Amino acid sequence: MELKQVMEITTKIGEMLLSSGAEIYRVEDTMKRIAKCYEVELDSFVMPTGFSATGKTHDGRIITCVKRIKDRTVDLHRIDLLNDLSRRIENENLNYDEIIGEVEKIRKLPYFKYPLRVFSAGIVAFSFTQLFNGKLLDALIAFIITCIVYVVKEKISRLGFFSF
Repeated sequence: MELKQVMEITTKIGEMLLSSGAEIYRVEDTMKRIAKCYEVELDSFVMPTGFSATGKTHDGRIITCVKRIKDRTVDLHRIDLLNDLSRRIENENLNYDEIIGEVEKIRKLPYFKYPLRVFSAGIVAFSFTQLFNGKLLDALIAFIITCIVYVVKEKISRLGFFSF
């Protein structure tokens, strides 16, 4: 596989892992392992907001890539699928087209539906209120307030403001 293709694969997978909430060490390790499978020495510097990666072949060719991550979520399902793909790359030495096809399938996976996310946020607040010896009324109020806060947070995020 060409150096450019290897770098494209490693940076796409690294970008998806980082934007899905993977730990920094996991992103670096996954990128290095994938590059090593195709005889590319990879050095990467990963931060929560982006990364740079430099790939070098045995014959001295070098490519450096810098990616900025603007939106981050926590999507453990996507991280799991990308980890499985990286293991398959290591074990089966997949070709470029197969890997890109798998990456695109994973990228297009739908996130949880909005009503389910709102309800889940409320359930978390309800549960923690109960866990800390709150009364049922306290838990119901926490459920309602958290659902409202989640809806407002999503609306603010869609307007382009930093979501905290």
